[in-house]
Amino acid sequence: MSDLVARIEGYASIFNTPDLNGDVVSPGAFTKALREKGAREIRMLYQHAAETPIGRWTRFREDARGLYAEGESLFFRQTPRVKFTRSSKAAR
Repeated sequence: MSDLVARIEGYASIFNTPDLNGDVVSPGAFTKALREKGAREIRMLYQHAAETPIGRWTRFREDARGLYAEGESLFFRQTPRVKFTRSSKAAR
């Protein structure tokens, strides 16, 4: 099976707005980490699970709204998650 690569982008965090857990992120919260590590050093994980990297980040930027992220999801085999993702897209 060939690799499946999906380009993704969008806001990873919105500033000054409570998330589903009530956490609020302030502007500038990511500045130091992004400057020290850069996008390529920050792992793209599935559900925050360190043992499950699913791709790579290619760019981050902070703007007035929040942290905007761009990356590529990489799948190398048919996992249940990939099958679900494919069937969900086909149903749309």
